[in-house]
Amino acid sequence: MIETLFFGGELLLLALSTTAHDSRFAGWWQCILVFAIVLLNAIADKDSAEGNIVEKFISALGKAFVLRFSIVASLLFHELAHLVAAASMKNELSQSLLSTRNFLGNVDVLSWVIALVPFFPWPASACNPFVELVREPSKDSYRFIRLAGPIASISLAAFAAISAILGPNSSTANLFALGSWMVAGGALASDVFSHNIVDTKFYCGNFGMMVICALDRLGVQVPDILREMAGTTAARGGQAGGLVTLLPDGSGHRTRYVPFKRADVADGLIDRFFTGLYFSKMSAALFSSSTAHCRMFLGHTRFATSSKPSTNESHPHRFSYPRKVRMWRAGANGWSSSVERYELYVTHNGDFDYWPLFGRMRTQGEIGLWLKKILGATHEIAGCDSVKVAGVMELLRTQGVWEYSFRLAYQLVTTPSFEETIAGKNGQIAGPIRAAAAIADHVFGDFVKSSELSEPEHVRALATKLVEALYGARAQLELQIFSLQPVLERLVLKAIANFLEGDLYNALVRFLGDAEGSFGITACCSLDQSLMCIASRGQAMCVSFCPEAGAILWGSESATQLVPVITSKAPERRQTSDVEQPRAKDSVLRCTHRHDLDENGGEIIEVAIYPGDQNGRLRMEAAARASARLCADLGGEDRITARFQPFTATESLYLRVFRKVDGGMVPRDNFLKSDSLISLESDLVDPPPPRRGLKVDRVEADLRDIPRVLELVRADWKSENGRNRRTAAEFYRLLQEQLQERAQEQDQGNGGRLEVDVLVTGVEASLWIGEQFASDLQTLFPSLRVLPISSNKIIGVLSNHRGSAPMAGFAFSSLTLSLKKAIVVSISHSGQTFPTLHATHALRKVCGNRLFVLTGAIDSKMASAVGQSCYPGAPWIGRVWYTFSGWRPSEALTVSTVSCHQTLSELLLFLAKKASRADDLFRLRTGFKLTASDVSDFARLNESIITEGAPSLVGYNSAGEPLAESQAPKLRAQGRRWALHILETPWAWILSTMYIFGTIIGGSPLFSAIRRRGWIDSIEPSGQDALTYICLILDSILYSFLPLFFSIILRIIQGRPLTARLGKRTIVIGDVPYVNQLIESYVSKMFAESYSIASVECHGANAVDHLVHRFTHRVVRGLLIAVGRPDGRLFSLTKAESWVLMSLQQCKSIVHLLSPPEIITVGHNPYHNTKVIDSHIALERRRPKFFCEVRTLVMNTPHHHISQLIFQFDHTSYF
Repeated sequence: MIETLFFGGELLLLALSTTAHDSRFAGWWQCILVFAIVLLNAIADKDSAEGNIVEKFISALGKAFVLRFSIVASLLFHELAHLVAAASMKNELSQSLLSTRNFLGNVDVLSWVIALVPFFPWPASACNPFVELVREPSKDSYRFIRLAGPIASISLAAFAAISAILGPNSSTANLFALGSWMVAGGALASDVFSHNIVDTKFYCGNFGMMVICALDRLGVQVPDILREMAGTTAARGGQAGGLVTLLPDGSGHRTRYVPFKRADVADGLIDRFFTGLYFSKMSAALFSSSTAHCRMFLGHTRFATSSKPSTNESHPHRFSYPRKVRMWRAGANGWSSSVERYELYVTHNGDFDYWPLFGRMRTQGEIGLWLKKILGATHEIAGCDSVKVAGVMELLRTQGVWEYSFRLAYQLVTTPSFEETIAGKNGQIAGPIRAAAAIADHVFGDFVKSSELSEPEHVRALATKLVEALYGARAQLELQIFSLQPVLERLVLKAIANFLEGDLYNALVRFLGDAEGSFGITACCSLDQSLMCIASRGQAMCVSFCPEAGAILWGSESATQLVPVITSKAPERRQTSDVEQPRAKDSVLRCTHRHDLDENGGEIIEVAIYPGDQNGRLRMEAAARASARLCADLGGEDRITARFQPFTATESLYLRVFRKVDGGMVPRDNFLKSDSLISLESDLVDPPPPRRGLKVDRVEADLRDIPRVLELVRADWKSENGRNRRTAAEFYRLLQEQLQERAQEQDQGNGGRLEVDVLVTGVEASLWIGEQFASDLQTLFPSLRVLPISSNKIIGVLSNHRGSAPMAGFAFSSLTLSLKKAIVVSISHSGQTFPTLHATHALRKVCGNRLFVLTGAIDSKMASAVGQSCYPGAPWIGRVWYTFSGWRPSEALTVSTVSCHQTLSELLLFLAKKASRADDLFRLRTGFKLTASDVSDFARLNESIITEGAPSLVGYNSAGEPLAESQAPKLRAQGRRWALHILETPWAWILSTMYIFGTIIGGSPLFSAIRRRGWIDSIEPSGQDALTYICLILDSILYSFLPLFFSIILRIIQGRPLTARLGKRTIVIGDVPYVNQLIESYVSKMFAESYSIASVECHGANAVDHLVHRFTHRVVRGLLIAVGRPDGRLFSLTKAESWVLMSLQQCKSIVHLLSPPEIITVGHNPYHNTKVIDSHIALERRRPKFFCEVRTLVMNTPHHHISQLIFQFDHTSYF
């Protein structure tokens, strides 16, 4: 048993360390194999004597070594197969391809040796060996090279297994076969089943926080805050997540997590991170006694964009493995050096496209290959673009490290050939650079003992000494550049500039200034444990401050920074900064101010903590400034900006801000302006998002909230000073001016048919509602040209040359439409939907100030795009409508779509009221036909929907209280009935399982049991009579069709159709386009995480238009059809209702096995034909009675048929 435990533990260690290529595939089956082997060994050793424990242990060590040797040998054989396949495809048969590193799988020899040590964790560098190809192969060649590895591994494993079976009984042969099969399984996982994911555009998000330890007197709840922030950010994409922090010993603790489909990325990430952090802190405390000035956490959630969702592709990214470097720092007593750990982490949201290299723009893929050579990375890097951002930052972050300063300077001064560098033909430069750095360390140490570095003259003197020392050692340095004194002087000046100026902030400034793409970046480095940097260009980023708790929060979503920092009782807030206002006591403490980075021009912020004596910081800043001034004198660029303290109470907090539109440094006064540092107590800022900790159904909570939100919308539109109403007045004014200008042009003969009056844009749900609004606006004003267009199409057209080239399949372009005078309405609930936001920016350049936006809240990127500020007292510019729904994390859209529709309905009603009071000329120009009485009817119906209709449908009033009487129970009852169809399969499966277990364990199948009990006397002793065989056949048939049998029983008990198809049901929504599209989206998202046995397919169609053509040929037994039915008692809807009923009758006429589709309708007309409609939900009346209702017995009861109408017509009283 002792040997079993030792050997089983070794197998478990190997499984958890992941010896094959990809832990996502290989780890699970290896763990199962471990437990199986341990169990079998335990059973085998059960009756054996214990023997000598030492002998057992030595035997276990021997077995563990043999197993590890077989794994290492199999891995190297696997990579050799890749290498041979690449060489056979003539992939640069050169020294670079057939190199020692490639033969070793690009893993150093020491790592392979450590991998052979029994009971020792498998080295991380040996987890993913790989072959580096010099030239990118073709698609077919790549497939051949990729499959060569698993073919070789399976062949080796098969040979080892056959040898073990046919040869003499040997534990060594058995173990070698086991190890080779473990590698073969990993090879299949990584090279066969792990397919490349197609590049699709989804979005990611950054989040993070910093807590100043000296100010954290109240106990900032870091795990809870990060959990809330991760959950909110995951709305942008939650296929993977990651989090990193820097420990006091200089090491980084990073957790990257790829959840399963139904797992929550926020909960899984935070739980794993803080569990691992506990042990990392214990380990760090053994080797370091230093304390941190702050706690810093950089996080990221992603949706696969440029690579598959895997652990290696997840943020935060680190390009190179941790290394030890000599770091120089300036302190209170001067300069000193120490050997420290170098790790640099980056989170990135956006796309890294190009970066200039030696006078030419290089793709991020080319940059990655070049960085591997320059930075000496021997491991396989991730395929995504973000890891290249980390690599460039690692190259540029050189401050205080002579080796990295000379490395960068060498590339900038000598500009070696890119192709030769990639091919490895530039020779080994790492050794000479390292030797030059050692000389520089010695010279610099002597220099700073007797001289300062505060003036350009000091820097020039240092350069002179370095040139002399390096030139004198040129024979040992073995690089030609050290023998050419003029070039050497340039090299030294560049190296000094890198050494003094190349901190994390300036590295990010240099990168963002040259890179092409869109970037939302956060970065930290182990050499700068008390600072981090945030950058934005083309991606939203913001940072918030809570000075009282010493907390700084940042992220891509502004809603992430409204989470409570402290939820316990907080003391009364004191005056903590020059821009804060005192506030009363509060049990919840949140950030008080937020700064939105300029994503258009680009902005970078450094957040740093410098407690106590500032002499060291000032000395390093003076040296950097002196170097920058010298570079400027020599024709270079001065990138140095000064730090400032934003809050007087947080003396240790310093910021540096670089904003491109301001030409560089942003001074403190400009940063603290109210339109830059926004007070989060402003009434224009979103309310806090709902807490994740509350165990509530988000969709149900949103449905309950509909009456309250609609009441807020109604109150704002009824108020003369309501913001939405004021924006509508501006819209109406521009509409009047446009009509007048167009009339004048037509009088002069200049009117054009290409002019668009109103353009409505958005994507998905916003576009669907916008299309209906455009249709209604066109109906209200027939003379206008109102056009709804997807934001994606607008971007596709306006991004090309003058918008003259239309997108394929669409006619929209500057040749077919003119937007120069159009009034634009951009719709986005979140306020930062990427296509709509980018289309808004593009349209603003074309349409100027005639751009309006509709969002869920004022504090949004869309509102900012049209010039609306959110600081206290900010003027209302009249270009924003908002729906009061705010941040809604639920994917299934409910309150956000209802409030958006209601806001647009209020806008239409406002325009109708204005037009009904306008002069005849305006009515003539717009084609407006409604009277004041018509508009009054619309207003009354609109009012009744908010006060009575919506509460009755959801079952709650605007105060969130349940209603005693409403239509919600009737709607839910119908939903539960259809839910029985969906749950039929799992119930049948459960009942079948129970029957199988019961009959097999009890030994009594149904018919056999009846046979034994009913005709026991007729059973022959041999048990081979005909009746017994008949019962066995019946039992076999019953077992074969158990799900069908139990499904029929369930249908009989529940009163549902008996002959409907088994399996997944399909729902068809029939209504006007925007309704069927919204409901289809809602249903599909509600069932997005359901299992296949309890799921449903959902489709939408227009019942008036194409329901018959799209779905009658797809009608099957058990099809579920839900239709919104027009009220045909209104003359304008009579034909529409007739068409809907005819479509349903056509669907109902398709019958097989006496099972037509099941149809329900929803509408105000109580009449329904029970032969066609299985269930009709008659909505309550919110209007005066129709004439037919007054003059007949039929009022609003659904069970009367049309044949029962008895007119009671009194001619004398009527006429």
